[in-house]
Amino acid sequence: MRRFVCFLLCCLLSLSLMGCQNADTPSLLKPVEFFYPQNTFSYTDTDTIFGSEHRESAGHEEDLVYLMDLYFGGPQSETLLQPFPQDCTTVSVTKKNDAVFLTVSDNFSSLTGMKLTVACVCLAKTVTGITGFHTVTIQTQTQLLDGRKSITVQNGKPVVLDDYIAPVHAD
Repeated sequence: MRRFVCFLLCCLLSLSLMGCQNADTPSLLKPVEFFYPQNTFSYTDTDTIFGSEHRESAGHEEDLVYLMDLYFGGPQSETLLQPFPQDCTTVSVTKKNDAVFLTVSDNFSSLTGMKLTVACVCLAKTVTGITGFHTVTIQTQTQLLDGRKSITVQNGKPVVLDDYIAPVHAD
């Protein structure tokens, strides 16, 4: 009798463990890939500084303004960083001659130097992935971007991963 009770308890325990599995995130119907800078980056790694996450675009596949505003909201993953200023929004999107012209709110112009470059490359990689166009021109409504009216990013340019290897100092 004792063996039967132990066997029954083991069966009940194993059945109760079936309810302890992680709930999978629902699969995305129409995924889009949003690119952001990675939270951790080492200059000695050969990995890129960019990471990505997938979001749902079902019902908005052709609404690039909606998708860009969703994108500007920032990453959901803690391993990625928000490269855009707070409250950055899309003003307009125009597709012409195999290029996408993206006008964003003026607060985007607060980015300068490498932060501006990284933000533009992330933005261009995201737009390229969604639209299939390989040239993205980014401008603000009325402000200059680091002294320029617009910044154009073509597929693969600019390159932000260099071959520089930092020297190691021995103590």
